[in-house]
Amino acid sequence: MPNLIPLSTQQLGQQDIQTVNARDLHTFLQVKARFNDWIVRRIDAYGFVQDIDFVCYSDLSNTNQTQQNDYHLSLDMAKELSMVERTAKGKEARQYFLECERAVKYATPQLPAITFAYLGEHQAFLEKLGVFDDRDRLMIADIVRTQLQRQAGPIQAALPAPAGFDIEEGLRAVAPNLTASQLRKHTGQAGKRVAAEYRSRFGHEPSQTQRFVDGKARGVNWYAITMRDWIDPILQSYLASVGLLAV
Repeated sequence: MPNLIPLSTQQLGQQDIQTVNARDLHTFLQVKARFNDWIVRRIDAYGFVQDIDFVCYSDLSNTNQTQQNDYHLSLDMAKELSMVERTAKGKEARQYFLECERAVKYATPQLPAITFAYLGEHQAFLEKLGVFDDRDRLMIADIVRTQLQRQAGPIQAALPAPAGFDIEEGLRAVAPNLTASQLRKHTGQAGKRVAAEYRSRFGHEPSQTQRFVDGKARGVNWYAITMRDWIDPILQSYLASVGLLAV
C-alpha cells in the first residue's frame, strides 16, 4: 500500500491511535484556502471536538518563532474531511485511510487485556519459583501505574496529590500538550537544569526514587510537591529556550 499521507501515533481519548497531520492532508487535497482558515472552518462546520476527534499542539520551533497550531486528526475525521471536498483527491485520500484502518485491524494481534488480577497471579507464580526480584516488582508497578492513569479518567482529580514528582511529571504539568517524543527528548536536559539549580540553592543532590525506564531499574530525581512553585518556572524557562512554550 503506497504511503500517500504520513501517519503518526497520538494519544486521543486516553488511547494511542493512528492520526494524520492536518497540514499534510491539506497539502494532499490541494485545498486552495489557507490552511488555518480551512481547518478552523471545517471544525466549526462539522462539529469536531478537540481531544475526541483531534488534538492540537502549539509549536514555536519554526524559523520565525511565531505560534503555529498543529492539528493531528483521527482517521475518522480525516476521512470525513476528505469526503466533503468532493474531489478526486478527496476520494483517493478517503480510500487510503480506509486501507490503513484495515491494515491495522488485520495485522495487530488481539492480546489479552492486562488486569490487576492477572498481574497478581503471575507475581505469585514467580515468587513461588523464587525468581521474582526488584526488577519485576518495578516493572509491575510501572504497568499498574500506567493502567490506573488510563482508566482513572474523571475520578483522577479526586485522588490525593502525590507527595512528590519527577521531572517528566513536572514537564507534563507545565506543558500538557507535549508529545511522548518531546518528553523523551527533553526530560534529561530539563532534569539536569533543575538539578543544577537545586545543588546551587541547597548544597546537595536531590532525593531519588526508582523508576523502570527502558527495561531497567533506574534512580531518578524526586522532588517534594511543596517545591513545585520553585521548580515550575525553571521548567517553563527551559521549554521556552527550546521553543516548546510561549513566554
